[in-house]
Amino acid sequence: MGGKNILVIISAILCLIAFPPVYGGALSIIALTPLLWKLDHTHQRKDAFKIGWIFGTLYMAGFHLWILRVSAFSAFWKILIIWLFFAIYQGIFYGIVTTVSHHFKRKGIPYLLSVPIVWTLGEYSRHLGIFGNSSGALGYCLTPYPSLAIYAQDIGVWGLSMSIVAMNCVLYYALKKRSKTTLYLFSAILAIIFATGQTKLNDTSDTLPISVAIIQGNHTQYEKKTPKNWPKIQDTYIKLTKEIPTKNPTLIVWPETITPFLNLRSNYFRKELTNWSKNNPNHSLLWGTPVKKKNTYYNAVSLVESGKISNNQYHKKRLMPFGEYVPGEKFLQKLGLQSILSGAVYKPGNETDMTLKIQNETLTVGIALCLETIYPKHFKKTNVDIYTVHANNAWFFESSTSAKLLQMSQLRAIENKKPVLHIANTGISAIIAPNGNKLHSSKLNERIILYHPKQPQNNK
Repeated sequence: MGGKNILVIISAILCLIAFPPVYGGALSIIALTPLLWKLDHTHQRKDAFKIGWIFGTLYMAGFHLWILRVSAFSAFWKILIIWLFFAIYQGIFYGIVTTVSHHFKRKGIPYLLSVPIVWTLGEYSRHLGIFGNSSGALGYCLTPYPSLAIYAQDIGVWGLSMSIVAMNCVLYYALKKRSKTTLYLFSAILAIIFATGQTKLNDTSDTLPISVAIIQGNHTQYEKKTPKNWPKIQDTYIKLTKEIPTKNPTLIVWPETITPFLNLRSNYFRKELTNWSKNNPNHSLLWGTPVKKKNTYYNAVSLVESGKISNNQYHKKRLMPFGEYVPGEKFLQKLGLQSILSGAVYKPGNETDMTLKIQNETLTVGIALCLETIYPKHFKKTNVDIYTVHANNAWFFESSTSAKLLQMSQLRAIENKKPVLHIANTGISAIIAPNGNKLHSSKLNERIILYHPKQPQNNK
């Protein structure tokens, strides 16, 4: 790679710093200028592709370092192969972006008119398919800046990314031409964007349609994988749930797969759930558990209300490759990669909708399980009152995965102008307002109940 690509490496590092754990989102508006300079001084198409591919591979490898943490539960070499494959695969999209941008530049089309559009199309394209992933889309790094992130109401995460890239192009032009006028214009545009965004933020509702409580049980993956711990984990959630105030009807949410056991097959646990529900008829509970139907396993969310366990369930549709199912299983069997993680046996749900009706408050709840929150299209449903995101980030220990996933849920709240309850087993969990603000949030590795009462609508 060498010194020839130092500017490419700098851009990759700046983009990584824009995200957790550093939260340097402000750097995103300058992060691509070294890459643009390098691209602008490249003559061959193959070199243009190489620049983008190196950038993308380094950026995606760094962004997804958390994948390597799963090696605690599998052979390191298998996880290393997945990590490298994913980074290289995602890097190809950035290589295509720089190649196409280079082509347009040779045709006389300036970067400001081509790169933002091409870049955004590249980000969108790489989130499609079985290995698709929107993680690292630049728009997500703006969540620490509510007056900027609020624009996702109108343009979504892809529009935020396009805006960031456009600002980089303007800045690069100003530095290249040494134009003070352009720099002043750049600063003025930023000020206007901030001011207008603050107005939009003030005009967006921050209320919830119902009292809500989310329970972060905080059980390590080692605990969850040990069968003798399962009854204790179940009892923990029941005990914490009983601590929630009974005065107001409340939607209570537990995380994804509280244990890997088929929890609904435990007569004792079912009895505990139904007894609690009978004693709290105004409360509704959504919780994550594996289920088995007709010899098929699903990663599911179950509903408990009105003194009974409802037959109405949500089955996860977008499964994690290698974690929940094995793509190309027959081919991978020949390579010895078919069982990279235990439990990779789920099938995707085939429901036509992603919602559950809460009878107690006649609410419609849109549901996502873990990585489903990284797909904006999953949330584009009508007549949804509130969204829940159930996750289990215990696989990844204290890595930045939890913070990055939470940023995506914040964007989903803003895009849809709906509150999101983001609940993770070991954190980070949060009650997110429709404007993306975290009304309440937890820390990693703490056992906690986050509660927010119903508030009158503020008519914003």
